[in-house]
Amino acid sequence: MPRPKSSSAAGGCGRCSFDWRLKRPSWGHGYATEGAGECLRFAFESLRLSEVVSFTVPANARSRAVMERLGMRHDAAGDFDHPRLPAGHPLRHHVLYRLMRDAWQRSATAGTGEPP
Repeated sequence: MPRPKSSSAAGGCGRCSFDWRLKRPSWGHGYATEGAGECLRFAFESLRLSEVVSFTVPANARSRAVMERLGMRHDAAGDFDHPRLPAGHPLRHHVLYRLMRDAWQRSATAGTGEPP
């Protein structure tokens, strides 16, 4: 399940990160979407962050679908190569997704963290 980690509580730069890793039997039940939606709510309502970003490898279609269900949009200009993985590594390239607080607030179901 998503686990929020906030550096802002420790006087950091106002960043919050969360990830999801589910065992295969838990896939396809909406757990990642529900948990990540609550993390978005926490990030925007409690931490008052202006933006949340997320990333994964291009081939991870399930995680990309979760991000899109949450209203996040792919920012191709922000795609990057993971600095700790060598050139040619199959997991080196990452795609970046973004969601701004105002876009999240405009959604009809902002209380659930899900897009309209």
